Order: sequence, then C-alpha cells, then structure tokens
Amino acid sequence: DFREQYKRSIIVNELIYEFVDSRIALLTPEIEKYYRDHAAEFTTPEEVTLSTIVINEATDAESEEKANDIYRRLQQGESFAALASQYSKGATANTGGNIGTYLLAKLNSLTVNAIANLKEGEFSKPQKEQEGFVLYRVDSRKPATVRPLEEVKNEIKNRIYIRKRGPE
Repeated sequence: DFREQYKRSIIVNELIYEFVDSRIALLTPEIEKYYRDHAAEFTTPEEVTLSTIVINEATDAESEEKANDIYRRLQQGESFAALASQYSKGATANTGGNIGTYLLAKLNSLTVNAIANLKEGEFSKPQKEQEGFVLYRVDSRKPATVRPLEEVKNEIKNRIYIRKRGPE
C-alpha cells in the first residue's frame, strides 16, 4: 500500500509539473510591477529611540513652570540624562530617561507631533500629556527604508507563482 501511494504521488506530482508548473511564466516586468504596487510590504518603518523627562507636580501650573525651567536649562546645555535623573517622575528616571526604541507608527499622536521635526540629540518643548508635562529627546532615528528589488526578487517570484498556480 505504501509503495502504491508513493508511486501515485510521484505520478501526480510529475503530471502537475508537466501541465501546470512548467507553463507558468514569471516575467521581469511583472515582478517589477508587483514590487512597485506592493512597495509598502517591502518597507522597513521608521524607528526612534527616545528619552523623556516627566514632570508631575501637585498642580498643572507648578508642573508647567518646572517643565519650562528644565527646558531652559536644556537649551543652556545641561545634560538631559542628569536632569531626567534628578527631576523626572517617570519610571525610567534612573536610566537617564531612556524609554527605548519604537516604531514611529506605533507611538501615540501626541508623541509623534512632539518629536516630528526633531533630529538626533534634539529635545522637544514640554508637552501636556496624561501623566503630566513631558519633554522628549530623540536619541536616534532610523528612517524608513525600502528593501531593494534584488533583495526581495525571489520572495516576489514565489508570491506571483503561488497566485498563478492556484487557479491552474
């Protein structure tokens, strides 16, 4: 029984190859069009590494005043990490305010707006948020990149091949 099943499987696979697989053509223009049409699937999203200083005093007015004072001190060249360790009420104060690396698309809109035009090493003005007033520093930015066609060509060929083979 096993030999018969194996023999039948080989015959079926050979027939499928002969009448279906061998007739599927993958043309370069078709691959390039798929790449252009599905560019988002081959894009690595933008990432940012952030540090924060969270100020949360008894009242919003006190918090805002303290946050503005810290902002002025940052503009005068004081260390972000030192000020975060000293004044931040955030959970990461003891690490200099570093909160980690995030995909920009996964951050909340307030944070994205606060860091939108900041370059590496720059810091934001104090932002009113749920936990208090927050100052952000962009420690690093990794821009969105599109993987080159040559790198994803085999993956695209497989996708097109599977899509064409199914109906056949």
